[in-house]
Parts: sequence; C-alpha cells; structure tokens
Amino acid sequence: MSGLTLSDRIPTAKLAEAKLAYQPITVTAHALPSPTVTVINEHLFTGLEGHTLEWSLTEDGIPLQEGAVPGAELAIGPGESSEITLPFEIPGSPRPEAEYRLDISLALAAATPWAEQGHVVARAQFDIPVTAPDATRVAAEDLPRVRVVDDAGPIHVSGDRFEVVVSRDTGRLTSLEYDGRELLASELMPNFWRTPNDPELAIPDIRLKRPEPSQPWRRVGEEWAVDEVEVRPMTGAVRVTVRGTVTTKVPFRPSDQITTSPQSIVYTIHGNGQVDVLSTFAPVTGTPNPQVIGTTLGLREELDTIHWYGRGPLESTADRRSSAFFGRYSGTVADQVTRYSRPQDSANKADTRWAAVVDHDGAGVLFVAGGTMFFNAQPHSPAELADRRHWHDVPISHRTVVRVDAAQEGMQGGNWDVMTRPDKYSNTPAKGPYQHLYRMLPLRAGEDPGEAARAFVETELPYSPAVAPQPSPVADA
Repeated sequence: MSGLTLSDRIPTAKLAEAKLAYQPITVTAHALPSPTVTVINEHLFTGLEGHTLEWSLTEDGIPLQEGAVPGAELAIGPGESSEITLPFEIPGSPRPEAEYRLDISLALAAATPWAEQGHVVARAQFDIPVTAPDATRVAAEDLPRVRVVDDAGPIHVSGDRFEVVVSRDTGRLTSLEYDGRELLASELMPNFWRTPNDPELAIPDIRLKRPEPSQPWRRVGEEWAVDEVEVRPMTGAVRVTVRGTVTTKVPFRPSDQITTSPQSIVYTIHGNGQVDVLSTFAPVTGTPNPQVIGTTLGLREELDTIHWYGRGPLESTADRRSSAFFGRYSGTVADQVTRYSRPQDSANKADTRWAAVVDHDGAGVLFVAGGTMFFNAQPHSPAELADRRHWHDVPISHRTVVRVDAAQEGMQGGNWDVMTRPDKYSNTPAKGPYQHLYRMLPLRAGEDPGEAARAFVETELPYSPAVAPQPSPVADA
C-alpha cells in the first residue's frame, strides 16, 4: 500500500519510517561510549528551547539509566548545532554478551497549536560498543539422557518433560510436547513464500510482463522431497539430519525453467527439551528468487501472545526497519497484523534476537536466534491470505502461524516506482547457500523469556549438503 495510514487513519510502520526520514532534528554520536552527543537543529526558524531531550541507556532492551535535559539547556538556534553531555555510565562489569544502546528523543515541552505536550519530534538510537564477556552456556555433559525410538516409522525422541517426533517420510517435525502438552498445530517444514503485497499485485499491465514472485514458490516446502534421514546419538542429545530437495512449481524468471535445489534440516534435540533447527537451502543457478527463505510451523491457538527482543513495536522488513528501534516488546499475535485493504504479508520483525509465543499463563515456546532472525507470528498462513481481496474472505484461524526466516526480500520493487527489486534486498542464488540456525526451548509459567534465552545448549552444528548436487538448468536446444 502506498498510504502512510490505513483508511481509518490508523498509522502504519510506513508513517514511522517517513517521520524518521523527515524529522527536523538530527542527533549524532560519533565517540560512543563517550557520553557526548551532537544535536543538530534543522528547523529554519524555530529554536529547541521548547523541547525536552529524554535519554535512556538500555541493556538487552531493558532501561538501566534514564534522564532528561530541559529546554533551557537546549538553546540551539535554527540551523545550529551543539554538543550535549549526558550523565550515563556503562556498567563497570558488563553482562555477558549483553547489547547496550542509547535511546534519545526530543519531545515538545508544552502543547502547541499543532501537537500536544510530549509529542515526539525526533528520536535516535545508537549501539554502544562494549566489550562484554562470553556467556556460560548449559553444558551438554550436564543434561539428562534422551531416549530415541528409531524404527521404520517416525523418529521419537523423549526426555524429562518433553517429546519430539520427526517424520522419516516428510522430514518434518510433527510433534513438540512440553510437560505433556502438544504445542504444534501444524508441522515444521521449509518455507519459501509469503503472501504477495500490493506492489507485487498491482498494475495488471506490469503483472502481465512480470508475474508476481510467489508463483514458483507457493507451498513448495510442503512438497520437500526427502532423500536421506540420518539419526546420530550425541552427548546429552540426538541429532536427526534430513537431506532432500525442493522443486519450483512453474517456469519463472530468470531461467524460465523449473529448478530443483538442495534443502536440508538438521534437528538436534537436547536432554533439556531444546530443539536446534539448522536449515540450509542451496539454490542452483537460475533458481527464481524466493521471497523468504526459512521454516514455518503452527502453534496451538491458545498460544496467542508474543514477547520479543528485537526491532519494534511496529512491523519491520528487510528494506524498512530504521524506525523500528531495538527493545523488548509484547502484544497479542492478532495485533501484530496490519490490516491493509487487501490481505497481504505483515507482522514481520527484523533483527530479532529471541521471541516467545505463549498462552495467558506465560507458558509456551521460546525461539532463540543463532545470531539474528526475521520472525513472524500471526494467525494465518500465506496460503490462507493469498488471493483474498477482502478480510472477510479470510477463514477463521485456530492456530498461531510462525515463520522463522534466514532471509527476506524487500517490499519495494516490481511496481511503477522500481521495476526490479534492488539486489541487496533480493534472495539471489549467488548469495547461497542460505543457512540459518535457531533454537526452540520450553518456556514455563513465571519464567522471564530474556533470562531463559541465555540458558541454552550450544553445540557445533555442521553444514549439511544434499545427498547429490543438483545440476543447473540447461536451456532447451
């Protein structure tokens, strides 16, 4: 959608991005962790004495220190700049692997004819370089033993208060039980598409020449062809390696052929119930760009609340995330969706460190990125949203659909403004193989997800190539 708000004036993430780009005050911090910042007033006629500067030092999204600079100390005239020293101090003993940031906002100190008191005029966030020690992980040697049943049927791995099932036929994770409760509503599998957005669907004349990019990838992950399944016991864990291939649905640009590419998933199930998911996709030359590259699963409908540490609170994408500042956020799964006039992809969270999808007691599944991830939790799958013209056409949902992506294409491109999506926001075969690790852990009632996200087992996870390399497509003679 081109509008910054919805038809009922509800703001979208695009409005926040535009506001950040046009804000009339710039804050820079070139010498962090030094507490001195530079405030640049880009107004042509207005000084900053009518504003209050508020600052916050955060640790993994949680404020540690906060303060304010009154307008009397912001006597910065139009077109002028000034250095301001903020009285924050980095902890003498940083928390292991913690991320520290400085948040700054400038808000109106009093109401004006055009905005209320406290209206934020400008804001900025800065990463603070801190040498934090490595965290102490859970040792595999200290974990309870796991039990594995590996016969001709599904692979069952169980332990203290958990059971996991992986299908030999499909390679999918078909069951995830914690404390005797099944949490999956649909199986974990590879995924390569999202619901097309308006730029990808609009302007029929363009669509005739450049069909929207989900067509070769729709539901391809559901038809993942498994070539080999390997089960290997490890210290305090069992590793299940599934190797196979995925094949596009229709001939598509750039090769105008159907392509087959290696796709593997390595599941490592630990004695504490932690499940490591390592997905590797190696597109062959000529493979169409998938809109997303990752995995998807469904959780039971009572898991309808999300807590996360990453960018927020509004949705963020590969090419629209500057205004989504890092922090800890919470909300219902349903509220993550932006109800554009046409049902389409939304609810994305770029650069997510961890996310917990829980019930009203706070119990559920904690997803911890092996670095960072694109995370998406909403009530519907792409198949349930695609090709629906109105929201009343969308079926009622009885689950929470989760996507964890290693890569996503941007939102721009393929329309009248930019016919070709910029390469840095495109999932081209040349950037492969795409490999991504995340961990699923049980989160029990009363546990803080931020603390639980630190208490995981770390093991060396190998790259898992396909059984046999697939040839690149060859043009017909």
